[in-house]
Amino acid sequence: MNNNIIIASREFKERFSSRSFLLMAIIGPLLVLSILYILFIASGAVKSEFKVLVSDPIELLGSKIKKDTNSHINYNFINQYIEPEDFADNVKYKSYDAVLVVNEKVLSNNHVFLYMREKLQPKVVFQIRREFERRLEELKVAEFTHLSLQQYWQIKHPVSMEVRDAFHPSELGNYKLAAYAGYAFGIVIFVFIFLFGMTVLRSTNREKSSRIAEVLLATVKPSELMFGKIIGIGLAALLQFLIWATIIGLGLLSIRYFVYPDLFDVSNMNLVNMTSSSNAFEYNSYNEIVQLVFEQINFTVMLSLFIFLLILGYLFFAGLFAALGAAQGSESDGQQFLIPLMCLFFIGIWAGYFVAENPDSTLAFWLQMIPITSPITVMVKFAQGYGPGEAWHLIASIIILVLGIFVNIYFAGKLFKRGLLSYGYRLKFAQFFKWLK
Repeated sequence: MNNNIIIASREFKERFSSRSFLLMAIIGPLLVLSILYILFIASGAVKSEFKVLVSDPIELLGSKIKKDTNSHINYNFINQYIEPEDFADNVKYKSYDAVLVVNEKVLSNNHVFLYMREKLQPKVVFQIRREFERRLEELKVAEFTHLSLQQYWQIKHPVSMEVRDAFHPSELGNYKLAAYAGYAFGIVIFVFIFLFGMTVLRSTNREKSSRIAEVLLATVKPSELMFGKIIGIGLAALLQFLIWATIIGLGLLSIRYFVYPDLFDVSNMNLVNMTSSSNAFEYNSYNEIVQLVFEQINFTVMLSLFIFLLILGYLFFAGLFAALGAAQGSESDGQQFLIPLMCLFFIGIWAGYFVAENPDSTLAFWLQMIPITSPITVMVKFAQGYGPGEAWHLIASIIILVLGIFVNIYFAGKLFKRGLLSYGYRLKFAQFFKWLK
């Protein structure tokens, strides 16, 4: 049997049989589910009543909006145009949660602005839009008296409501939830890489310290020992992730059916606002987090990319951990040189946050191309969605990451070979360069 397979099998069985592996496989996903449930509950706490000021300069609405029977939104009308800056800063508007600005061409362009004082839940925004749209329908039907209501529904177009922050009206109303969902996936990638990378380091250093490596190298090559360790421990990491995914998936299904049983109930769908150009229903969402997890994330696509980037990212960093484990001459060496390696992970986590906040910046583009940061930044950018003509960013970042793996493994193999049988020295950076030569 191939030596790589024998070593990989030994490492995999050793990891799988350990108590810490089994505990982490169970406690880890339960902890993630607990955090998600807390987010569901915390983000669901909203005000019971809302006040919306309607700016209607031409008195088009006649100071009327058709409210739902169970509506918790109170509308007040003003027959003048209100600038978003005035609404944000003027004391007399402090009691209002938002202002709905109606333009004089709304009957033709179906376009209004909703400026919020504080971020409103999608459920509330949806209700405001629906109640305003219903009033607009009444006005249009009155103007086109030769049409029936059914005929009008066939030609109507949904209202385009731009939701913006009253204090920053120039910014689009994108709450970046999708980006932060990708960021969460990216952080999990880095957590798995770091945990199992440390396993590679400790396993290598333990065998070096106990001189078992000398016995192993009598029958296998150093490169076979390193590849076997990386592959075996990597398979254990992949298995643990699959266990995580299974437990978390079952947990989310349980939450959906037992905590939110009416999430996809037909009675909870907005049938009135289903247009002929759309085959989908709109839902009265519970809150942003619930809507994101249960309605917006395509887990099949996201998990496929997640596993792919987890494998590539692990292969990139595992060589560094293996080389450091073989090269360190004492315990203090490992602690000394582990700090720069940890800094690379912190840089990656910062890069993911930066791309989530600044997706179109030049630095965000380059952070996707750097192998150290690409596993997390690609997840963030993919969750946000690549714009037209940007698909090559994803392809280029993956190609560069694969090339980085080959370069990294090559140099890590040289350090692993030189360091594994070296003893009685204090590791310095100069030693690395000497071995590389």
